[in-house]
Amino acid sequence: MKSIFSLIALLMLCTCLNAQNCSQVKFSQQYQLNAFSPSCTVVYGDLEITGEVQNLTALSAVTQINGSLIIDNAKQLVSLSGLHNLKKIEGDLILKDNQKLTSLQYLYNLTHVKNSIVIENNNALPTLTGLDKVKFTNVKQDISILANNSLYSLQGLQGITLIDHLEVLNNYALLDFAGLYNLTTLNYLRAEGNYTLKDFNGLQKITSMHSLYIEKNRNLVSFNGLNSLKAIQGWFAINSNSNLNNFKGLESLIKIASSMQITKNVNLTSLQGLNNLQSVGLNLNISSNRSLLNLQGLNKLRYINGDLIIYSNQSLVNLNSLSKLNSINGDLVVNSNIALTNLYGLDNIDATSVDLIDIQFNNSLKLCGTEIICSFLRVKPTKAFIHKNDGGCDNYSEIIAACNAPLSSFTLSGNALRTFLDLNVLVYSNIAQQTLDIQIESGSTGINSVDYLLLNADGYIMARGIVHERQSVDVSGIANSMFFLYIKKGDQIVVKRLIL
Repeated sequence: MKSIFSLIALLMLCTCLNAQNCSQVKFSQQYQLNAFSPSCTVVYGDLEITGEVQNLTALSAVTQINGSLIIDNAKQLVSLSGLHNLKKIEGDLILKDNQKLTSLQYLYNLTHVKNSIVIENNNALPTLTGLDKVKFTNVKQDISILANNSLYSLQGLQGITLIDHLEVLNNYALLDFAGLYNLTTLNYLRAEGNYTLKDFNGLQKITSMHSLYIEKNRNLVSFNGLNSLKAIQGWFAINSNSNLNNFKGLESLIKIASSMQITKNVNLTSLQGLNNLQSVGLNLNISSNRSLLNLQGLNKLRYINGDLIIYSNQSLVNLNSLSKLNSINGDLVVNSNIALTNLYGLDNIDATSVDLIDIQFNNSLKLCGTEIICSFLRVKPTKAFIHKNDGGCDNYSEIIAACNAPLSSFTLSGNALRTFLDLNVLVYSNIAQQTLDIQIESGSTGINSVDYLLLNADGYIMARGIVHERQSVDVSGIANSMFFLYIKKGDQIVVKRLIL
């Protein structure tokens, strides 16, 4: 009888030990892992590997983890050999700070991760091959791929068809998103600090997204790969991508439901690629893009339901590509664009849709007597802050004078002559000499000189100066073109559209 009780006690002890060994476990030393029960096929909790563990052979019987698999700071671990039978993880898959890990290939039977995947700071890992069979089953699952210095490809993620948040940050060798070519649903994408990332190849099946944040990818040259993207339901931020020249690859994008921010892209020269964008649901901020020459690409933009901010774009000359914009429902801010000469692209905006106008520190801006400015001053004069620009747009008296002078057009051919009413100034073309002559009428009293400025249709200054009696302006090679001729005498300003 005594021996029977002893046997029962021994069996109970073995059962308890096995249950304990198969519950939540953490191994930091190889000898601990070697003692793991070979009869455990399911781990009932988290399985954590860290410290001095060198190989995972003792885990070869495990097929399922009912918590998370966490391999964190396993300093000697080179591969995941031993996890080749693992099929399911009912929590997260976290691989972090494993500096010698070179491959995930022994996860080749893994098909299910219930929550998120985090691959972070594994500096010897070149690809994600081994995760090929993993599928996400709900749209609330995330993937974070962070600071893996040798990771050049996302190959291994081709089984993934839907992701909620995808973060791809500071992977210095990553070239593109190839490997995600079966992805059809992606809500949030943040790509930042991936120094060799050139485009978004691999995301061709994405047609809609909630938010897109693209920052500090110094070799990004295009948005190719996002060619099917038609709508962004939240934010779109493109900041500090130093080699980005344009937005080619986004030709299908029609709508941004929240704000769009384009800032500090130092080699951005145009917005080509946004050619079909029609509306921005909140603010549009275009700031500190020092090489941006114009806003070509926004030619179909009709509606902004918030502020329009154009700030400190040092090479920006004109806003002509905004000519179809008719409503902004917020503030109009045009500040510190030192090469900007006129505001004619804003003329179709309904002044009643504008809450406030702030136009300051645009050193070359002379022409503020445009339809939007004049209309706004009539309805909300106390909400306009316009000063510290060039003459003609530097104070209210200049702007009001320009607004009171109707903008008309005339054609000069042969020796055709036109008079600038009230200024006693004559303008005529000399075809033989290929000049435009500006002359103060003889016998005029109280006129010693007038300022003139000749701009082409794109806003570039073709000529400027002061006329004391008569001045000939060289217009050779620019026949059959439209220009803007600005004449200023004292506080009086007249602007004419001129066709030569």
